[in-house]
Amino acid sequence: EKDVNPAEWFFKAHFFQDPVQPGSLGLEAMLQVLQFHMLHAGLGEGMSHPRFAPIESGRALTWKYRGQVVPDNRLITITMEITEQGRDATGPFAVADASLWVDGKRIYQVAGLGMKIFDATTEGGRDVGASAAAARSSTAAELLPATREYWRSLLAGTAPPVEDICRGLVLRFLRQLHITDFEALHAARSRGVIFLANHQVTVESTVFAIVASALMGAPVLTLARIENQTSWLDQFMQHAFSYPGLRSPRMSQYFDRSNGASLPGIIREMSAEMTASGRSVMVHVEGAMAHSCRTPVRKLSGAFLDMAIELGRSVIPVRFVGGLPVAPVSGEIDFPVGMGQQDVHIGVPITPDDLRPLNYRDRRQQVIDAINHLGPSNEVEEPLPPQPALAAAASAWSEGTGANLGHAVLFCILEQLPDICPEMAGLVAGARAGELCVPTTPEGRWLAELARRLFGPRGPKLTMAGLA
Repeated sequence: EKDVNPAEWFFKAHFFQDPVQPGSLGLEAMLQVLQFHMLHAGLGEGMSHPRFAPIESGRALTWKYRGQVVPDNRLITITMEITEQGRDATGPFAVADASLWVDGKRIYQVAGLGMKIFDATTEGGRDVGASAAAARSSTAAELLPATREYWRSLLAGTAPPVEDICRGLVLRFLRQLHITDFEALHAARSRGVIFLANHQVTVESTVFAIVASALMGAPVLTLARIENQTSWLDQFMQHAFSYPGLRSPRMSQYFDRSNGASLPGIIREMSAEMTASGRSVMVHVEGAMAHSCRTPVRKLSGAFLDMAIELGRSVIPVRFVGGLPVAPVSGEIDFPVGMGQQDVHIGVPITPDDLRPLNYRDRRQQVIDAINHLGPSNEVEEPLPPQPALAAAASAWSEGTGANLGHAVLFCILEQLPDICPEMAGLVAGARAGELCVPTTPEGRWLAELARRLFGPRGPKLTMAGLA
């Protein structure tokens, strides 16, 4: 509780002739209540230099205002409910829902308010707590502008339909990207890094490559199973990047797991690309996908750590979260369960100097632990909320047109995507009208092939230049 003092400095400064307490002070009051709870609960015990982060930015936070605190009011009250409390790879945290009341009336409401405690010890004169507080979290929408500009520059031209495809995939299937130490990742980007990750669903590799390439300033080369070379998604993306006039980089290196003897040659080839162009590489360390969101990484080939040491490149642990159910699925799935989303956690770079003194077993275990400790604990991970409207629309389109479910999902994503380019708007309009006619230009032929994939054998009629 706090008594309202009409002589408080902010009433004279905010606003002119309309005095009101700044809304940010109400949020600050809530944060201080949450911090008090964390201290009272002993969450900072055992740390030599515990400190609070400015705010836990890795979570969705919403707040609503429906009133003001003015000089005539008498009493401010904060109420708070702790909704989650625990410890992750970076330290203890607590999450709460809170309300601010003035004279018995609730005027602020906040959901998902989070706070972390870091151990601000120093290593080599560098404040580790400050580094942790410099972690960066971004929603998919926040990542898109820089991602779009990077790909436009890389592909030496604009291809709005390709941009729409990539934008739709990122917006639909990525919720948030969490970077544990943005400054360290930025420092490692110029020479390229080796991303080593778990594996939940097929589409995560494509979404990660789109976003991480822009983040690193060079296209990320993904090591994929040779079976993926003929998968519907790889072939669809290959067609997408064949848009007339684009200069598309090679995005996948395929590996036949049944021929383990070929791995050293593949590593030499990827190493040569990294050395020549500063590209980064992404590897799903276990190859096959997990079947439950609570399955940790257990295996990792030491060959990729040898590669990092030989090239003098850092290893970056990556963890995909929220794409699988708790109960194991049978087989592998293309999209997050229920057409939901994933969070992607990028860990602190592990340098060659960190790995070199260790024996082979300890090297592997250090990286495995780094992957598993990102994000929520494996024991409590849950799938992210589903998108039932997308799932229902895709199922209906697939059943009605004969398109495979993956292509049906992509069509529904484009159909629901705001501000699509004229070519895609024409494709969606043609689908709704039952017929699409495209010109016999290179762009028209590209769009026709895209429509054949999305429309299915029983879908809307497709003609070119008025000829069936």
